[in-house]
Amino acid sequence: MKTISDKFLESFMSARVFTDKAFLADSRYALPTLHWLCNVFPRELLKIHKVLGQTKWKPEQFDCDDFARTAAAFAAVLHSNTKPFPKCGLAFGEFWYRSPARPENDRDHAINCIVTAGALPADYNLIFFEPQNVLTNQNPIVQLTEEEMNLCLGYRF
Repeated sequence: MKTISDKFLESFMSARVFTDKAFLADSRYALPTLHWLCNVFPRELLKIHKVLGQTKWKPEQFDCDDFARTAAAFAAVLHSNTKPFPKCGLAFGEFWYRSPARPENDRDHAINCIVTAGALPADYNLIFFEPQNVLTNQNPIVQLTEEEMNLCLGYRF
């Protein structure tokens, strides 16, 4: 599994989104594959939501930030159980932003941000993942507009 340093991740993210609220908890990060992110992880995340009984959005109680936090934590659990055991974090984080496309009283939103390796050795991708979409069998990979990326409220890996 390909890894990157926290300095590289910080530089990679700051070239794509603007925020002064970024938090990187580890010194190295493994990059999940796009196949895992699109196929394996959503299926496993749906299973864990069913086991936990958290299959519905509940305002303030279990809403977007809770779905994003659960997805990031569960991805970290799956990563830590990967053999051989990784000695680094996973480039799967939480991402908060303001969306002008959303209703005025609900513009702040939380999803996940993931860095994956591209086809070429020096190629990396920033992927956005809407964890609530796994509950409705929709594609969890979402595209943010440039404006939304520039309205980043913060992220955490």
